[in-house]
Formats: sequence, structure tokens, C-alpha cells
Amino acid sequence: MIAAIQRFAGALIAIADFHPMKPKNILIAAGSLAVIAGCAWWIWRTQFNQPKFNVALHVGLGQALADETVRALNSTGKVVLVTLPSGAFPELGVQMAQFKKVLAQHPGLSIKETYELEADDKRKYNFGSGLTGRRYVRLVNKNMSAAGFVSFVGVPELAAKELAELKKVPVLIAEARSTGKLKQLFEQKAIHAAIVGRFEYPTPIKGTPTTPQAWVEQRFQIVRAENAASLPADGGE
Repeated sequence: MIAAIQRFAGALIAIADFHPMKPKNILIAAGSLAVIAGCAWWIWRTQFNQPKFNVALHVGLGQALADETVRALNSTGKVVLVTLPSGAFPELGVQMAQFKKVLAQHPGLSIKETYELEADDKRKYNFGSGLTGRRYVRLVNKNMSAAGFVSFVGVPELAAKELAELKKVPVLIAEARSTGKLKQLFEQKAIHAAIVGRFEYPTPIKGTPTTPQAWVEQRFQIVRAENAASLPADGGE
């Protein structure tokens, strides 16, 4: 469609070159070109410049992570964020923006550090997956003054040795694509809450959700210590 508009505009210019116009006609032609340019911009903006992912869902995930952080830390303390470069993972950019927007409403909470993991292998890293136990232990021991950690890239699997290496066990809030690793973490009391891909059905939201929160409720659910027993025995991440 844009190509057709460009051809039409070119035709108008060619006509102007070979057929001298009166001032009135020149104004009409100029107005037509302005309209064409406006239409081309509108088509590009509405059809070709739209994100290729569900923005509302990721706004909702950022909101849910922030709400759980506020709840777990009682609106007080320093937080460390673990994520991936938003340039490679724009979904995480949307989540992070909403998370920060919510945290800004709680002056007692502050972001101490933000770590963007190197993610050359996108099969391993994505929103909700990729954080290893070894990396998590290093980050915790490097940020002893942090009250909580928020992982946008899944949950770590902590072996007994890694758990023993933690100089402290902070509050951990995480987004996880699956239930894998979660049951063990709750048993170790190493995680406070997780927003995880839905594993209980039927979903409470039917049809197409109309709000970010509804999108999250349809596709994800929140697991805390009090309902961790409902986690399935096995799962993968």
C-alpha cells in the first residue's frame, strides 16, 4: 500500500514537471501530497510499527512483580533487579518500565543495582528463564545490603553447596515460565513468591482479557509459601 502511495506521489510530481500549473493548482497538488504523506505515516504507525508481542500481558507481569515486591518487603528496602538487555528482549523493557513505575510510588523502596545478563544464546535466556544458581549466589553475596532480589529471568536451581555459600538468604521474587525448580526453592525457603506460567485450570478469565491484570490471571498465577503445596511434582524450565 505504501508503494502505491509513493507511485501516486511520483506521478503528481512528474505531471508538475511537464505541465506548468497555475498557483491555485500548485496549492491543490501540494495539499494532496501532504495528505498522502499523512496517510503513509498513519499506515506505517498503525500497521508496521506495532510490537510483535502482547504489550498488555507484559505490562501486567511488570505490575505483578512490583506488587509482590512491595508486599514482601513492606514497601521498604533496597532491591536488586536481574534481567536481560531490553534491546534484544523488548518484552522485558515493557515489564521493567511498569515495575519501576510502581516502585516509584513507594519512596521507601529503591533499586540498588540492575544486572543485565549476557544473552547470546536466546534458546537459554528469555523472559522467565535463564538465571543459574551460581550466578544468583554471586549476585547475592555481592549485594549484602539488598533486602530483595527480583528476577525477570527465571529462578535459580540451588544445590546444597550453593545454598550453603549464600552469605544471606534475601527475599526473592521471580518470574518463571514453568514450575520447574520452584518446589525445591520453596522447600529451601529461598524464594518468597513467583509469577509462573499457569498450571491450574480452568483459567479464571474466559475469552479475550481486557486489562493487563486479566491477561496475567489468564496465563500466569502467583505462587507463595502458603500455596506452594499446589505446585506439580515435576516441571521444566
